[in-house]
Amino acid sequence: MKPGEAIKIRGIIGAGIFDVSGRLITYNSKTLTPEQADSTAMLCGTVYNLIGSIASLYSRFCGLRMDPVKRIDIYSSDFAISLMCSSRGCAGIIYNVNEIGKEKVEELLEGMVESIE
Repeated sequence: MKPGEAIKIRGIIGAGIFDVSGRLITYNSKTLTPEQADSTAMLCGTVYNLIGSIASLYSRFCGLRMDPVKRIDIYSSDFAISLMCSSRGCAGIIYNVNEIGKEKVEELLEGMVESIE
C-alpha cells in the first residue's frame, strides 16, 4: 500500500516512507505541509535510532533479543504516530486514535513496508 492509498482511510492524517536516518522519501497528507512532513520524518528517524540503540544495549546486557526494532508507537491523548521498519526502509502514519483501531494500523503499516522498493 502506498501513502496515497493510506490517507483515504478515515482517521489517517498523513502517511509516509522514510529511511532510517530520517530522510523523507515520499508522503501524502490531508493537512501536513512538505516542511511538516520532513520534520516528522526526521523525528521518526531519530526516535527509531534512539530506541534501536537502547534495544541493542538491553539485548546485550539482559540476554533478551530486542533488536532489530520493527515497530514503534507514540501516543498522545487523541493522536498517534506509528512506525514500522524493515531492511528496506520505514513506513509511518499519523492518525486519530479515536477513529482507527490498532489492528487496522498494523495492517496499513505492513502493507506500506511491503511496498517499499
